Amino acid sequence: FACAVGSHCGGGMQKVRVKVLSSEAATKTPEHKPLSQIVLGLSKKECGKIQVTGELGDNDTSNSFQSSCSEPVVKTDVNADDGREWMFSSCLSNPMTLTPGGVLNQATVLHYPFPTDHRVLLGTRVWEFVEGDPNNDNGGVTSVNVNQLYVHHIAGALVVGNGAESIRDKLEDGEFPAPYGKLSGDFDNIMTFHIIDLRTVEQEWLLECVECRCKDAEGNYLEIGGAGESNVAGLEGGIDCCSNCTTLTSPTIDYRLRYNVTFMDIPEDEYVEPIRIMSTDIAPAVGKRIEFDVPRF
Repeated sequence: FACAVGSHCGGGMQKVRVKVLSSEAATKTPEHKPLSQIVLGLSKKECGKIQVTGELGDNDTSNSFQSSCSEPVVKTDVNADDGREWMFSSCLSNPMTLTPGGVLNQATVLHYPFPTDHRVLLGTRVWEFVEGDPNNDNGGVTSVNVNQLYVHHIAGALVVGNGAESIRDKLEDGEFPAPYGKLSGDFDNIMTFHIIDLRTVEQEWLLECVECRCKDAEGNYLEIGGAGESNVAGLEGGIDCCSNCTTLTSPTIDYRLRYNVTFMDIPEDEYVEPIRIMSTDIAPAVGKRIEFDVPRF
């Protein structure tokens, strides 16, 4: 995903895909200045300013990562039976702008909601996507249904889950009885989100859209996706085929991830046996990405 910059754009902006060519890179020396500059997380207003002036001011990156968390407060009803004092914090990610049918698959830096000077015991981590302006007193943000914004998958450890089935669900990040527990300090604050805006996508093409099926040169969906292979040059199936499901560029919506977390300081007289999440990935061993075809119904 490092070579896919930005998300589906509107308002005259363009999506940029960067391909790094080793032969060209080899001719560059450390003295060469970059040919372009990439700034993440700018608002539409800030981006427009740079487009007009062609310059990046010192203050234009001040809101590059517009993710924030509320101050932790005591929430005693998280585990009413254990009598512990759990802290609760609600967080919002930076805005992710999508058009109807737009696709976004990129890494995002989130605000780290836990103390950074010591480990804490993790409680629940529940997440969902919202829309709206958090600075607007007349409504703020509201939850988004999965039939509007489909979560293809997420990757990272700040919040836990797979995809659409994990929205507002804490079972995958469930609690463990004492003395077992998950601790902070072994993961960073970078998450990758692959989300698809389903607004205006015709009902007959919803399955093809959310499964990232490949298209031919005319934009017609093919009967492949997942790990299938295409006879069309440049298309190999899978994530590579996940492109915008419509050609619309407006109206845009700013989506944000809302993640609510609880945690507690570890009592001095209490021993915690750390729970570690382990996963396996065969892809590096075989040198390929492995995906599964989903049969058409």
